[in-house]
Amino acid sequence: MDKITHQVRAEHWTRILNECMNSGMSKTAWCKANGVSDKQFFYWLIIPGLFEPPVRTLRATYSGNSEPH
Repeated sequence: MDKITHQVRAEHWTRILNECMNSGMSKTAWCKANGVSDKQFFYWLIIPGLFEPPVRTLRATYSGNSEPH
């Protein structure tokens, strides 16, 4: 995947992850309600350094840690 394609996808998934985080729903419930694959969601959630702090907090929550990465 070229750099521009990856950047466009990263921006798209950043919006998705932020929507989930702001929904107040669990990851699984939000994904199901919005037709988002859990596997794709988790893939983008774990990419280190890709997202801003709110998503890092979400990542820490789903990985079972209390501290953001």
